[in-house]
Amino acid sequence: MSKLQIKFIRGEEVKYVSHLDIMKVFERAARRARLPLAYSRGYNPRPQIVFGLPLSVGVTSEAELAEFEIEGEMNPDLFCKLLNNQLPGGFRIVEAVEIESKDNIMSRIKTASYVVLFLCREELEEVKNKVRSMMGRPEIIVEKFSKKGTKEVDIKPLIHKLEIAKYQSNAKDCSSNSWIREYVEKNIEGFINNTDFRKDDLYLMNMLVSAGNVSNLNPSLVIKALSELEGLPVLQVKIHRTGLYTT
Repeated sequence: MSKLQIKFIRGEEVKYVSHLDIMKVFERAARRARLPLAYSRGYNPRPQIVFGLPLSVGVTSEAELAEFEIEGEMNPDLFCKLLNNQLPGGFRIVEAVEIESKDNIMSRIKTASYVVLFLCREELEEVKNKVRSMMGRPEIIVEKFSKKGTKEVDIKPLIHKLEIAKYQSNAKDCSSNSWIREYVEKNIEGFINNTDFRKDDLYLMNMLVSAGNVSNLNPSLVIKALSELEGLPVLQVKIHRTGLYTT
């Protein structure tokens, strides 16, 4: 018995697929690929697949994680090739490694990084001032909506890094992310045409936040806090996850 951890892409084509449906997609693809997966015991055996932090519907990612328990041993590169051949467009495995941890990936994830694309008419220095003002507060209280209802939460302890930049297609900061560049080139003109904003109003927020079983911050709450607490008029355009980390 061995365990393989994969990193995979969730692209624009599948960003509205739910977490539950993603699990089904990979399970069916693994069966079609005839991978030697280990199965649970009982009347309804299930393949031993564990996914990392669920991604909100509408969010893309270049760094999703999942673990597969394998009967015996299997070459990680061959595993990637066989599974990729059966996955629908929008999903692609970019890496597979054998791991020895007894804890599953969901319990090991501690932080996640995101790039958030948004529109704002304020100048860069004013936006940065608003961010510094927000992060200088003793608490950053926002309303969080869930299936259990609405509650106020302090998100400040969950924000580990926050950077702001004007979007520039040739910049060497978070603007250089190929996913963001491609999205802007293909979609932003149509998006802006339905608003009062211009392309020059595009900003990027690069953030590292708490993630996992213990505490988890949706990046949209950071945008919400900036708007509600600091009075910064912003329009969120896109959220893209760039990493999941176990430290």
